[in-house]
Amino acid sequence: MRGRKIDESLLINRLIEKVDTGQGLLFGYEEEKTFLQNVIKTTIESGESESVIIFGPSGSGKSCLLEATLSKLNIGESTRRSYIIRLDGLIHTTDALALSVIGKVLEIELTNSSQIGLALQDKISSVTRKKTFIFILNHIDVFCRRQQTLLYTLFDAIHNVNGLCLVGLTAKTDCTDYLEKRVRSRILYKTIVLTTPFKSYKDYYDYVNNYLEGAIEADLLKSLVSWQYKKSATPGSMKKFLLDLLYNYENLKIHKNQLTKDHKIDRLESITYLELAIICLVAKRLNQTKKQTFRPIEIHQLLGDIPSQITSSKDLFLHVLSRLIDYGLVNINNNQRSNSYISDWSSLSLNVEMEQIKTVIRLRQAELPTNFNKVLDTNA
Repeated sequence: MRGRKIDESLLINRLIEKVDTGQGLLFGYEEEKTFLQNVIKTTIESGESESVIIFGPSGSGKSCLLEATLSKLNIGESTRRSYIIRLDGLIHTTDALALSVIGKVLEIELTNSSQIGLALQDKISSVTRKKTFIFILNHIDVFCRRQQTLLYTLFDAIHNVNGLCLVGLTAKTDCTDYLEKRVRSRILYKTIVLTTPFKSYKDYYDYVNNYLEGAIEADLLKSLVSWQYKKSATPGSMKKFLLDLLYNYENLKIHKNQLTKDHKIDRLESITYLELAIICLVAKRLNQTKKQTFRPIEIHQLLGDIPSQITSSKDLFLHVLSRLIDYGLVNINNNQRSNSYISDWSSLSLNVEMEQIKTVIRLRQAELPTNFNKVLDTNA
């Protein structure tokens, strides 16, 4: 037993290091990887200048995608064939700061943005072997707002100088809307849009389960992964989720026997506070009326019982009911199709038992907002 505990501890520590360094976390995005690789290869091999902007929310894998592509093409910070010039809108907040970085790589003093194109042309023509300059603009949306002259010069160079590749990264899909007309006239770029590399919950669960190498039992992991998948399935959020999971591994082992294999309880554990509150309000109403069915309009008067920390409204209420129907926790009656429009007068029924709801409230007690118990508040 003692040896087994040591082995288990070593496994958890190794997994923490594996997740912390991001080893193997860039799953999927195969089409996007190939597309970006081809864009950069075109510049390196044929000397054609290219530009591409990678869009995606925070944690979606923009930087990982770029670094994986550069690594596959064997492109470092400075090689015999290429130079990488990295600029960040949150760091290089003035033209002077950006020009100092560019000038250092080009080995020339730059005093204004208009000199960049000529300096690049001179640098490329002065070497006997073809050189590629790869500009990486992280948070390019900031440059679009504050440093449009710099952007104009860089994109103008894309049109007039061979061997340039510009890669922008941003979470703002509307970043080019900030640009002046003269700048917009020079910008021509390809796009890559990242959301999540996982096309379904099954893909997400299978990846997490394999990544953790069986360290966490499947029944427990399914409940936790289902909750995380609905929150966010980006590589960045998954990394944080896995680290939290591994750092709290001992607590998970202690409490895992409290978790039931009942799939409805698993589902109730993974839904949002508002969704759980609506389930409780419906259960309260059915208990009061001693009926098996309810209409959404009957619950409106109870919405005020939801704790103030939880955002709720009548408009959200019908949306939440539709989600609960998708989860299988609420049923539509009167032979309506599951995708039918839900109105205030639709006939619905609850597909969970009062004891299942109470069990989940006990299990989630520590995380629920203050006074959440009063939402259910029934003598059943």
